[in-house]
Amino acid sequence: MTVTRLGIVPHPARARAHDLAKRIIAWAAARGVTISVPDPEATAANLAAYAVPAESFPDALAAAVSNGGDGTIHP
Repeated sequence: MTVTRLGIVPHPARARAHDLAKRIIAWAAARGVTISVPDPEATAANLAAYAVPAESFPDALAAAVSNGGDGTIHP
C-alpha cells in the first residue's frame, strides 16, 4: 500500500510532540505525502498550513499518527 495522505495528531500542550510532528511532516512531504492536522491541534503546534476542520480530518486518510509522548490520546 502506498500512503499518499497522512494525518498527524500532536498533543496540543506538549512542545516535544509539536517538534516530532514537524519532523514527521518534513519526512513525509519529501516523499510526496499530503499532510493533514486537525484544528485546533494544528494551531497549538504552529502547523496552520496543514490544518483541516476536525470533523473532516479522517476523510480520505490512508493512515494517521498520534504523538503525545505518554500513550494517551487527547480528546
